[in-house]
Amino acid sequence: MAELLTLLYYLIDFMFLCIFGLVLALKAIKKKFNNVFYFGLAILLNATFFGLKFFLNLFDVQSYKYGLPEIPFVLSLLPGIVFVKKTFYAGKNRPIIVIISIIYSFLAITSITLGALEDSPSPDPFFRIWRYIIDDIIVYPLVFTWNIVNGIREYKKTSKKLHGFGTPRFIFFSIGHAFGIASGIMDFISGILNPEFYEFYVIFSVVCAASYGIFMYITWFPPAALNRQLQSRVTVLGGNIGKTGPTDAKTGTVSGQSAATITNMRVLEYFGDVLSKIIGKSHAACSGLILLAVESQLGEDTVNRLTIKDLETVIGGELKNRLEKLGIPNATDAIAALKQELTTNLSLLTMMMF
Repeated sequence: MAELLTLLYYLIDFMFLCIFGLVLALKAIKKKFNNVFYFGLAILLNATFFGLKFFLNLFDVQSYKYGLPEIPFVLSLLPGIVFVKKTFYAGKNRPIIVIISIIYSFLAITSITLGALEDSPSPDPFFRIWRYIIDDIIVYPLVFTWNIVNGIREYKKTSKKLHGFGTPRFIFFSIGHAFGIASGIMDFISGILNPEFYEFYVIFSVVCAASYGIFMYITWFPPAALNRQLQSRVTVLGGNIGKTGPTDAKTGTVSGQSAATITNMRVLEYFGDVLSKIIGKSHAACSGLILLAVESQLGEDTVNRLTIKDLETVIGGELKNRLEKLGIPNATDAIAALKQELTTNLSLLTMMMF
């Protein structure tokens, strides 16, 4: 029974991760978020691990049972590390990136080598024990904990930047990775410390895998309900949003708007706040000016299709021209600061615009 459940676990994980990773990667390409593409690639590599485990166990292939699946399993963390660097540390050089990369590289090579040695005719138990320790106790918890910390830190930071609103997608991102760590620890307990826990581990792994999938899904494909809190805070541009849909006069919230329009309007408000602090004009005026620049250069009703690349083009183009025409003395500094925000706060823009 446990063996059948294990096969189903491998198969379902393989199918789900293949579909999820492919859709995520394609969406990242379409929306020009190359950082998220690496996360999709990490999921696809992890799907390869489950696919290999399923077929090797189904046909009882012993020659490459441990070494072959170990390769995509460990290597799936590599694009994940690239995602973290591009998303949470974009435009920044931090020692933590180098430290984790060095630790990962050394342990990844060691783990893959141990997996290959475990496939030898008379493997030493030492190989299996240390492969489990490296995978379940060191490498995956190290990288996943890094993701958890980054998610929580960015949530707190955005709460301050957005006047009390921190996108909950950072929290879902963190919770999902916590389930990944829990599954790995139980894998170590059942595989090394107490094999009698194996049947419980299989069930526990299914629960953890499903939970991880759910939280990753709502992180990257959030339902519209998650934007209700955000919608209630789009007030500065309320009148302008009314051009593409009715606005409630009492609450200042928008009805009939797509989630993309609402979140992108909040992004424009954020950049309006940055611009306001630099040129000394009101938040409302600066936010409205950016919106007018977007519609002038990209066309009306294009906010819902706005990408980071579009925003970068508008900032360096129409917005720059408008600031110069208005005679703003520090227009060049303002444009440079806005472009810097596009780079250094990519994590915020990713969770709001993707």
